[in-house]
Amino acid sequence: MKVLRLTLAFCLISLFCFSQDKKKLMKQLIDDNMNFAAQQYKVLMKNVPSDSMPRSYDAGKNKLVTSDTKWWCSGFYPGTLWMN
Repeated sequence: MKVLRLTLAFCLISLFCFSQDKKKLMKQLIDDNMNFAAQQYKVLMKNVPSDSMPRSYDAGKNKLVTSDTKWWCSGFYPGTLWMN
C-alpha cells in the first residue's frame, strides 16, 4: 500500500512538473494518434464484411483475420466505430 501511494505521488508530481510546452506537445501527440486511429477504423469499416469482426492482421499472408460475433472481443470494434 505504501508503494502504491508513493507511486501515485510521484506520478502526480511529475504531471505538475511538465512545462506548458510539453503539455501542448503531449496533447498534440495524443490528438494526432486518435485522429489516425479514427481514419484506420474507417478503412476497416469499408473492408470488413458485415457478418464478421476484425481480429488481427497476418502480415505474412497480407490478410485481415476476422472472427464471428461470438468471439469475446467482438464488441470492441463496434464500440470504437460508435465512438468515432
